[in-house]
Amino acid sequence: MGQIFSYNGNSVRMRKMNGYILVCLTDFAKPFPDKNLSHIVNSKELSDYVARMSEIQNCSSLDLLQVTKGNHSDGREQGTWAHHRVAIRVAQKLSTDFAIWVDDKIEELLTTGSASLQPQLPNFNNPAEAARAWADQYEKNQALALEVQQQQETIELQQKELTQSAPKVSYYDNHLQSVNTQTSTQAAKQIGMDAEKLHKKLKEIGIIYRQSGQWILHAPYSTWGMHSTRTQTYTRSDGSTGTSVYTVWTTKGVRFIIALYENDWNVKKAIKQIKGELEPAA
Repeated sequence: MGQIFSYNGNSVRMRKMNGYILVCLTDFAKPFPDKNLSHIVNSKELSDYVARMSEIQNCSSLDLLQVTKGNHSDGREQGTWAHHRVAIRVAQKLSTDFAIWVDDKIEELLTTGSASLQPQLPNFNNPAEAARAWADQYEKNQALALEVQQQQETIELQQKELTQSAPKVSYYDNHLQSVNTQTSTQAAKQIGMDAEKLHKKLKEIGIIYRQSGQWILHAPYSTWGMHSTRTQTYTRSDGSTGTSVYTVWTTKGVRFIIALYENDWNVKKAIKQIKGELEPAA
């Protein structure tokens, strides 16, 4: 079930999925042209949150933050979509008022299955009812604002602690315990890169090569259990359905990528650092 809401004249899409709400983060950029949404979404802070939440909830990080290309028969629309908990944290970085608005819409969708497109106004013909309604709404807004402020202070404190500690240790603690495979985009975020730069670097040092639109591992790396594949379905411009296969990284593969990064992309040094962890797959 999907709905389109209007925030200051800008559309924001949300849809209910299996007890949670998916929110279109792409739509968040429209009301805030002066904010770098991509920087917020790709920040280490948000990546850490998504990775840890996927571990605790025993789900794939793609269930929490996903990029959809084209429209799909199951209702998925093009854009970057996020679980409502992730979306709220992104909204908090954009504007407190916007975060409260997003929180209200999500709460309505979760509890009633639908949300009002416009605020419900009290009955002005009954002054007492109107006064109570505005007082209740004011109290709710104040409580939400206080909660957002406390969450922000907690985030800032956690970020300060992470900055003071060894960053690479936090990579291992927060990311490498997940049994789920990760896309190159997710793996690259952990070392402050994007997927394109990661692929270019891995190609330069002879780890991967491109064939028929897919990145493939050279031997012997292809036998070390560092990768897997996923199949993505998409809709062509003529309405027909197509599929594409792409490479994803196992926990072992992400560990190897980080080891390469730590050793200035020296393959021999990286293998030596994690010797014993990269045995060939049975």
